[in-house]
Amino acid sequence: MLKKIKIALRQICPPFFYTILRGLQKRKYSFFDGNYKTWNDALKNTQEGYEAKKIFKKVYDASLRVQKGKALYERDGICFNKEQYRWPVISMIIQAEKKIDVLKHFHVLDFGGSLGSFYNQHHKLLTNIKKLKWSIVEQDHFVKKGKEEFENNSLKFYST
Repeated sequence: MLKKIKIALRQICPPFFYTILRGLQKRKYSFFDGNYKTWNDALKNTQEGYEAKKIFKKVYDASLRVQKGKALYERDGICFNKEQYRWPVISMIIQAEKKIDVLKHFHVLDFGGSLGSFYNQHHKLLTNIKKLKWSIVEQDHFVKKGKEEFENNSLKFYST
């Protein structure tokens, strides 16, 4: 019943209403609290982050499902089977690609691109870009697995 009420409210309330509500909600997690002299001091007071092994395993397993055709794409270790695109970014990529010399490579530098999350999600739209080079800069353990199992002619992985 609560779910139906939420759906109904989303249909009749303007977006700023939700922004206000989210601001009033008591947050379970606070990611940017505290004064620390160094990054390492801050890390000592955090729970596991994106570098955690269990997060990597979840992302890796989901990426394998995508690679095997059991999911269309993954984001943050969650598989999706419904096409959904990030149109503002894709439209900018397509617009930029039209402006370059077609003899050169079209190169996208993707910081924090996981094992190809955005690339895989939009692969269907990117296949029309000739000589596409998609370079992901990630943490070392992502780069190692990316090079071993996900790299192809277009998709490459780098630590820096």
